[in-house]
Amino acid sequence: MKSLRVVAASAVVVTALFTGACDDDSKDAKKDAAPATTDAGDADDLDGLDTQQNSDERLETGLPEECLEPFPFAFGEPDLGEVEMLPEEWPEPPVEAVLCSTSGTVGESIETADYATDADPEEVLAAYLEALAAYSPERTTVAELGRDVIDGQAGDVWFRVDAEPGRFTLTFSH
Repeated sequence: MKSLRVVAASAVVVTALFTGACDDDSKDAKKDAAPATTDAGDADDLDGLDTQQNSDERLETGLPEECLEPFPFAFGEPDLGEVEMLPEEWPEPPVEAVLCSTSGTVGESIETADYATDADPEEVLAAYLEALAAYSPERTTVAELGRDVIDGQAGDVWFRVDAEPGRFTLTFSH
């Protein structure tokens, strides 16, 4: 399933690069032919992408229902076993959470696990600071993100816990 996600993500990137490479005349023609908004909502509004049909199709792939809103592009049944860099003694989420997706870069130098949660981001970070105490994690502010994260190292694996309202992501890297 992981290779399917990597292929699907790669296809999206290639399509985006291809369509972004259109000359100005093609862009103008598309702009004239397409309405600025649709019945699904504003073109810039991600909620418009999550139609009932899209949600039903995503659920049929095994995606937990709790993941529909916080991860609008997730699909398939997530499997934490696909995160090969996950340290052996890594704890279960210290807050109530549902695994929504796992992914990795093509070279497998970065892997992520995405979770949906009702816990406040502050609660997620505090709980992970305690749960990961054996790894001496540090809470830092990332200016580019505009929020705090937890960074640390478990053996030769660097990790980050990044929490936002309704979700958090664990990132692992060598």
